[in-house]
Amino acid sequence: AVNTSAYDQNSSSADPLFRFSVAPDFYMPGSDSVNNIGFATTDVPRDLTGALRSVTPDPGAYEFSVPGADAGLTRLIAPVSPLTLGNQNVDVRIKSFGTVALTSANIDWTINGVAQTPAFWTGALNFGDSATQSLGSYNFATSGFYRIKAWTSNPNFVNDSFPLNDTINV
Repeated sequence: AVNTSAYDQNSSSADPLFRFSVAPDFYMPGSDSVNNIGFATTDVPRDLTGALRSVTPDPGAYEFSVPGADAGLTRLIAPVSPLTLGNQNVDVRIKSFGTVALTSANIDWTINGVAQTPAFWTGALNFGDSATQSLGSYNFATSGFYRIKAWTSNPNFVNDSFPLNDTINV
């Protein structure tokens, strides 16, 4: 038997890709799957920052725009824990969060605050697609804790207008 209902006919089930915004202090969405899918109403003409709602507003408290080119890092692929001492590759997952195909991005990284040789990613990723990128290798010579930080910049050779999804810290 199929249960049908008149409720939630206009609902959407999508990951809004919430990112923390430092100024102002709140979480804001960044996914084109929830961009401009709301119902226009004169009851709520502005979002919580005071920005005017569009003709097709964004759901929730924040009106936003998804950038065209947007690269972000979502996880550290290698090395894995527990760490094996010696030379290890450092690999990350790069993801396209923008509305146009991602074709390039810079990736800078540090280990324990010391800058490493930057990497340059090229390829073709549509919105939501991801790929593994090797940043280089590092000699983990002594046992202990290592802090690996990596971040993207200049997606498709343009300034990154949505930097909240750029960085991973492990």
